[in-house]
Amino acid sequence: MLCRLSEDEFLYTAGSGNWLAWQFSKGTWNAEISDISPDQFIFGVQGPQSLHVLEKATGQSLRDIAFNHSRHAELAGIPLRVLRTGISGELGYELHGAAEHASTIWSAVAEAGAGFGLRLLGFGSQSVQHIEAGIATNGLDYMPAAGITPGAPTQFRHRPIGGSFVPAAFTDYFRKPGELGWGPRKAVPAHDFIGRAMSINVHATISLGVIAPGHATPGTEVTVLWGRPGTPSAKSGPRSPRCRSSRTTAAPTSPAFDRTTPCPTCMNGVHVV
Repeated sequence: MLCRLSEDEFLYTAGSGNWLAWQFSKGTWNAEISDISPDQFIFGVQGPQSLHVLEKATGQSLRDIAFNHSRHAELAGIPLRVLRTGISGELGYELHGAAEHASTIWSAVAEAGAGFGLRLLGFGSQSVQHIEAGIATNGLDYMPAAGITPGAPTQFRHRPIGGSFVPAAFTDYFRKPGELGWGPRKAVPAHDFIGRAMSINVHATISLGVIAPGHATPGTEVTVLWGRPGTPSAKSGPRSPRCRSSRTTAAPTSPAFDRTTPCPTCMNGVHVV
């Protein structure tokens, strides 16, 4: 996400900040770049009640903020930036501010959200929300072409690639837009699931997957292999690799509703796509 703070100042937020800095170092720009991560907090407030929670917390209307737009506001007398965006497929916002005020802002939002059923979740919930919303996640459901550039270690350094798909080459993890649900679905290869997560909303293990077109018709029963092929399935111990087969049903990832745009009257409705 790139926010314009002033005429010549921008704020970039993403997990690939190190890769951006590497790219910046390879060019000649009339600009300077600095990592302000230790000095800033970013809190996400997601869901159909997010607007009501933040309006109560800030004591002002935030309905003028368009999708992927931001502006300044105050919460508990502390200046911050409110960005309307999200990764849950629902109406959502982010709060950006100085790290020294993080605890105060967190507590104020939690107090304001108590009457709206707000749940306090950690960073690990982000990937779960992606899967629930059918949003393919960079580094989890696919690898971008940047993965084969010299700067790739600055972006993909936190965890090894997992899942049941065993590639012949790193480029086998690349995906076309159609495979990710971002366009016509043509020439989809028979790749298996890569990531999974436990959803507290549907109370089940869920995952995104890319499978052969012949098995992709909604309602088709398929067998999914969890784990790494070639590893034992009978070993014991909490860290032993296991391969397990699970029966499941193919379903489309495209959401039936667009929950990111609130009803202009009540700011709480959903619109059928």
